Amino acid sequence: MPGFRERDFPDAKGRIRTAQPVSENATILETGQGNAHVDFTAWYSQVVSDWDIGFSGFHGLRREARLPLSADETRHIPHYGLITQAGVDLQFTNEEWLWKFEGIAREEHGSTFAAMVGGFEYTFCQISDTVSDLGFFMEYHHDGRDPASTPSTAFDNDVFVGTRWALNDIDDTQALAGIVADTDDGTSSLFVEAERCIGDSWKVEAEARFLVNVDPENAFPPFKRDSFFNFRVSRFF
Repeated sequence: MPGFRERDFPDAKGRIRTAQPVSENATILETGQGNAHVDFTAWYSQVVSDWDIGFSGFHGLRREARLPLSADETRHIPHYGLITQAGVDLQFTNEEWLWKFEGIAREEHGSTFAAMVGGFEYTFCQISDTVSDLGFFMEYHHDGRDPASTPSTAFDNDVFVGTRWALNDIDDTQALAGIVADTDDGTSSLFVEAERCIGDSWKVEAEARFLVNVDPENAFPPFKRDSFFNFRVSRFF
């Protein structure tokens, strides 16, 4: 992977933003080659009966930035460190059931942590004698990273529950809704998404996200006033 592209961060009026502004012109890349650093990645997948199995490996600059505060604590400084990561993803299909697991182990600065997400999806097909499908999801998220040396995450011990409604029509109409709840402090993130094509060239999308019951010790407090609704109309050429 020749070349590295830094993330763009929302400004003071953007969503979802950090407590202090991010100084992108002060970005630190943990390599002597800067953006020209060459990363290495590999991925292998195989279908075995009802199982989909994948293995991945990566060495290079991580794509998520750690955001330590500057010395005067008035801004965040993006920091991209060198990591070595190995991962596995599994999916078992059994009629209307999908059982899924994804896990990684990452090494950075001599410290190693593991993270995983696992759960299931069950779909009711052709509900009420229509062509529509209604699916239900449940997942558990665990992340063992140390926030002092790696980018922090709010999803270290959380449960996700959601549902998806697909009309299976010519306009590909579908809607998705769910909630992610922290099992330690109850901090929750709710979302609703919907989309539909209009003819061959247009697409409309709506998205709403809300944060509720935000605990001060959670990673979400800087974003607790960033609940939003977004409506988008796209035209394709």
